[in-house]
Amino acid sequence: MRGIPGPLLRKARHARVLLHARESEAFDRRHGVDTVAAAQIAELTVAEGDAGEGRMYVGSPPAVLRNCIPVLAPDPSGMTFVDMGSGKGRALMLAALAGFPRAVGVEFGEELHEVALRNVGLGSRIECRLGDATRFAYPDGPLMIFFNNPFRAPVLGAVLDGLEASLAERPRRAVLLYQSMKDAPPESGTDENLAMLDDRAFLRPVPVRPAGAWGRLMLRPFALRAHEAGPA
Repeated sequence: MRGIPGPLLRKARHARVLLHARESEAFDRRHGVDTVAAAQIAELTVAEGDAGEGRMYVGSPPAVLRNCIPVLAPDPSGMTFVDMGSGKGRALMLAALAGFPRAVGVEFGEELHEVALRNVGLGSRIECRLGDATRFAYPDGPLMIFFNNPFRAPVLGAVLDGLEASLAERPRRAVLLYQSMKDAPPESGTDENLAMLDDRAFLRPVPVRPAGAWGRLMLRPFALRAHEAGPA
C-alpha cells in the first residue's frame, strides 16, 4: 500500500493475524470442536499418498470461505463442496453452515482424519475420507473444490488430471478456490501451484472479490485464485 509507513503496515498485518486467530478460536468454542492446533507432516501417519509432497496442517481462517462462498457459489444448495486436504474438517463444517447439502473431504493424515471424524460427528451432511487425493472419485453434480495450499505441484497436477477426466466423462460445472498466504516462502512451491492452475486449459479464471470492504480487508493476507470449468 503506497504512502503508508512500514511500521503501520506491520501493525495492520499483525492485527489481521490476531483477528483471524481469535475468529478460529471462537469457531471452535462455538461448535465444541478442535480445529485450531497446527500439525506437521512428520507428526502424522500416512498410509496412502506421498507424505513428502504434503504440507503442514493449518486450518483455513473462517473469513476466507465466509467471504468467498457467496461470490463463487451464491446458491450452493445444488452443489457438493470438496475439500482437498481436509485436515480436521473446519472447511467442511463452514461449507455445511453456508448451505451446501453435501461436503466431502479427503485427508491422508490418519491423526487429522480421526480428529475430523470427532468434530463432525455421525449422520451429518459431512463426509470425511481417509486416503490419497490423487485417487479421489469426484461426486456427480456441480462441485466447489477448495484447496488450502495442501500439497506440492506433482500432487496438484495429478488431482487436476483426475478432475479434468471426471468432468470430461460427466460434464458439469465445477468452481475451484485455491488459498495460500501472500508471504509464503519460495520453497513452498505455491507460485508453481498457482501457475499450474492458470495454465490448465480446462480451467477458466474467475475474480474473487467480496462485496464488502471489511471482507476484502480480512482477505488481504491471502493469495486467492479461483477458476471454473464445465458449463457456465
